Amino acid sequence: MKKIIITETQLKKLVSEDIDFKLYHNTFSSAVQFARNEAENRGYELVENDWWTNVNMGKGKPKEGETTRATIGLTKNGKPQRKALHIQVYNRGNDIKYNYELNYYIS
Repeated sequence: MKKIIITETQLKKLVSEDIDFKLYHNTFSSAVQFARNEAENRGYELVENDWWTNVNMGKGKPKEGETTRATIGLTKNGKPQRKALHIQVYNRGNDIKYNYELNYYIS
């Protein structure tokens, strides 16, 4: 049997891009901003009108035990994409240190 040595850089290429995914957040704002930054780091630009309508003027932060969802259109190099950024933020309650749980994906 042969031993295979893999560098950290090679390992990161093999593992999912979400290796540094942060699931829990102190505030609703930090959760949605994290999802936005991750989409931008992957080379997408967000449709600002969708962001404003769905996040800033949408339902706002969820009540305890509820989930807020938003779907944001994406562009890449100025061209509209068929994909969108889907964000879900769940409020776990106020007696927990990190009371907002983030789930996001691009599809």
